[in-house]
Amino acid sequence: MGRTPVLADNRQGYCDVGHHRRAASTAARWRLSLAGAGLDDEAARMTTSHDPFAAEFDELQGPTHWPSLLPGEARQAWADLRNWVEHLVDRFGLEARVVPPCWYRHNTLVEALSALRDHERISFAPSASPTAAVDWFRGLREIEHRMSEACARTQCSVNEHRPDPPRTWRTNQDQWQTFVEDDVCDREQQIVDDDPVVD
Repeated sequence: MGRTPVLADNRQGYCDVGHHRRAASTAARWRLSLAGAGLDDEAARMTTSHDPFAAEFDELQGPTHWPSLLPGEARQAWADLRNWVEHLVDRFGLEARVVPPCWYRHNTLVEALSALRDHERISFAPSASPTAAVDWFRGLREIEHRMSEACARTQCSVNEHRPDPPRTWRTNQDQWQTFVEDDVCDREQQIVDDDPVVD
C-alpha cells in the first residue's frame, strides 16, 4: 500500500469535543448495562477484554482511513484489525474465497474489512438504533460480495497469494492538462455570465 501525505485532521485519532462526550456517554451506558446484568467491575472488565469490539466503546472514533495512518498508529491498527477479522471469519464461517489468509496484503480487502468493522462498532453500541443490527448485516452482505469479486480477480487460495493486478492504463498528461484548463475557464465564464449587470 502506498503512503499518501494527509493533513493531521484526517488521521484516525482526530475527533472533536462533542465526539469525546458521545463516546464517554456510550461507555457509561455500557457499564450500566453490565451492572444491570449482575456483573461486578471485575467481571465487566473480563467480559469487555474478551470482546473484539465492546472494549472499544470507551474510545469510539470515526472510521479508520488507512492511507492517513502514521507509523506510530499503524502497528496497533493492524493488530486490532487482524483480531477482528479472525473473529469475523470464525463467527460467520467465511470461506477463503471471501477472506483469504493473505487478506492483509490486498488493499481492497483491508479497507473493506476495516469499513465493516467500523460499521459494526457503531451499529452495536448501546446508543445505536434497534434496527442498526439489520443495517450492519446488509453491510456484511455487500462487503462480502465486494470481497468475493476482488478474490476472484486474484485467485488467491489457502496455500497461495497472488498480487493484485496492476493498473493497465495511464493518464495522458496533455489531455489532462487541457481538460483541467478548459474546465477552469468554463467555471470562470459561468461566474461572469451569472453576475448581474449593473447600469
